[in-house]
Amino acid sequence: MSQNAQILKYLRPPGRTLTPLKALKLFSTWALSSRISDLNKQGAGIKTKLITRNGKTFAQYYMP
Repeated sequence: MSQNAQILKYLRPPGRTLTPLKALKLFSTWALSSRISDLNKQGAGIKTKLITRNGKTFAQYYMP
């Protein structure tokens, strides 16, 4: 199964979120933003929320 398919399957249940660190651990991908972009070009409808913790900002992805 491709990383795109794994990510989409992971995000489909309501309430699940995915961050770059979690994606690295679960799917061994350093390029989560690229995978999300690919999926959205295919019509997945994944949303992005920016989170700031300890002065660091990162993306959190989810499906509404």
